Amino acid sequence: MFDCITNKDEVGKLVKVPTRMFKGPQGPMLAATVIQKNFRMYKAREAYKHLKFLMKKATIIQRRFRLYLFQKQTKDRVEELTNESLFVWKEMMDEFKEKWPMIKTRKRVEVHINSLSIEELKRISMEKFLQRENA
Repeated sequence: MFDCITNKDEVGKLVKVPTRMFKGPQGPMLAATVIQKNFRMYKAREAYKHLKFLMKKATIIQRRFRLYLFQKQTKDRVEELTNESLFVWKEMMDEFKEKWPMIKTRKRVEVHINSLSIEELKRISMEKFLQRENA
C-alpha cells in the first residue's frame, strides 16, 4: 500500500514516528507485534550469547581432555617400553644363568674399567679428566 503513494518521502517520515505508527484500527495489533518481535530478538540474542559462552567452555574442556588422553597414552607407552626392555634384560639373564656352568669352566678375560667417583660439576671443570680416569 505504501508503494501506491506519490509522496512517499513525506508520508514515510510520518509513518515511522512511534506516536503515529500504531494509530488506526490495526494499531494495537501492530504494537503487540513489534513488542513480540523485539522481545524475541532480545531472547534470541541472549540465547546466542549463552550458547557462545557454553561453546567456549566446552572447547576448554575438550582441549584439557585431549591433553589428558595424550599424557595417559605417553605414560602407557613409556611403561610399555620399560616393560619390554626389562623383559629383554630378564631373558638375557636367564640365558646367562643357563650357560654359566659352561662359561665357568672356560678360560675368560675379565676387564675392569676404572672410574673416578667425582661429582659431575668437578668432572666438568677438571682438566684432562678422561686421561686421569684412564691412568
